[in-house]
Amino acid sequence: MSILESQFFKPALLGALAIPLLAYDFSTVNWLVALRPIDLSQPAMVTDTFHVPRNGPYLMELGIAGKADDCIWGVTGAICENTHRELDANWTVSDGERVVLEGHSSAGFPGTWTTEEGSSGVALGSFDAVTGKRYDLSIVVNSAAPDLAKLKPRVTVEAGQKLRDADLVKHAVAFVIAMLVLVGSIVVAQRSARKRAAEAR
Repeated sequence: MSILESQFFKPALLGALAIPLLAYDFSTVNWLVALRPIDLSQPAMVTDTFHVPRNGPYLMELGIAGKADDCIWGVTGAICENTHRELDANWTVSDGERVVLEGHSSAGFPGTWTTEEGSSGVALGSFDAVTGKRYDLSIVVNSAAPDLAKLKPRVTVEAGQKLRDADLVKHAVAFVIAMLVLVGSIVVAQRSARKRAAEAR
């Protein structure tokens, strides 16, 4: 009797099917749920809507293609002499029932972030999101920020690192279980077949 005819075929098939499905699910998750250019050269309002692929914390940021002085951003504690805070904006994220994130640049920022590619920016805040809900993003630019406006500013919302790490662990565990089911079913089926062959002699 081959494994196709044995009682171990179903678990082996489930394990074999689960492996590519898990890989596909993990590779197709879009962690960047919102990306909107924003015009800081004049007072304006930017709105957007988005959904999230997983439950968990998400981070809203304002980034630029380059670097700007901490004083222009309004970083708390920055020593400013010849430059001053340009950014004057307020923002909200709501889920239709309640505001899950709100802030204003006048509160200042603890610091800026930079990337190896040369981009930089500030975190506007974080919030917990739930799949299935629609989120509305709104940013009101109260006055022009000419130096920042030159550097292609954009607003992003993406999954926090903890959520990404948790999702990676979940998929890794599921992948290992699927492999164990597949390999285990094949090994047990082979042993069972050898045992029956030995008994038939």
